[in-house]
Amino acid sequence: MLIHAIKNKQVDKVKYITDRHNVTDAVLDNGFSIIWKIDFNNYEEADRQILEILFKRNLNIESPNGYYQTLLHRAVETSNVSLFEDLLGYGAEVEPKDYTGQTPLHYAVYNCNFYMCYSLIELGANINEADHNEETPFTNLALGLFSQIHYDEPSISRIEDIFIENSTKKELYNIAKLCKQYDNQRLYNKIYKSIN
Repeated sequence: MLIHAIKNKQVDKVKYITDRHNVTDAVLDNGFSIIWKIDFNNYEEADRQILEILFKRNLNIESPNGYYQTLLHRAVETSNVSLFEDLLGYGAEVEPKDYTGQTPLHYAVYNCNFYMCYSLIELGANINEADHNEETPFTNLALGLFSQIHYDEPSISRIEDIFIENSTKKELYNIAKLCKQYDNQRLYNKIYKSIN
C-alpha cells in the first residue's frame, strides 16, 4: 500500500500510513529502501512532500541503489536542483561513493554543473577524492572528462576557478602536469598564473 501511494504521489495516503506504521526499515523486494519509489525523474511538489514525510519518519536518505548511488548521486546525475537542495537541507552526506568510488562531486564535474560543484565543495566535498581508477573530480576536469551534452565553457571555467582556489600548491603542480600531458593548455595557463 505504501509503495503504491508513493508511486502515485498520494501525499495524504503516505502520511496516513506512516503515521500508523513504522517505516524506518521499509524495503522493496530487491532490498532497496522504499525511498527509491519516489519519482525523481519527474520530481514535483507531491514528491517533495513525500520525501519530507519519509525523512521525518527516519527513513534513511543515504540508502543506496544497486549501483551504490545515494539519492544525492541521482540528484546530481540528473541535474535535479530541487532534489539536490532538499537532500542537502536534510543533511545528506556529501561524499558517499558509488560502486566505482565516485562521489556526487565527480558527477557534478562530469555534468559541468557549477552550482552543484560549488555547493558540494562549500559543504566539505573533497576535490581530490579518488575513485577506484584513481581519478579525482579535479583530474577529471584537467583531462576534460565532462559530458559533451552538458558542455558549457563558462561553467567549466568557473568550476576550474573553485578547484584552483581550494587546492594546495602541490596539488596544483600535479594537475598542471596532467594538463600538460593531455594538452589542456587553457587550464594549465590558469593554474600557472595562480601559482605565480
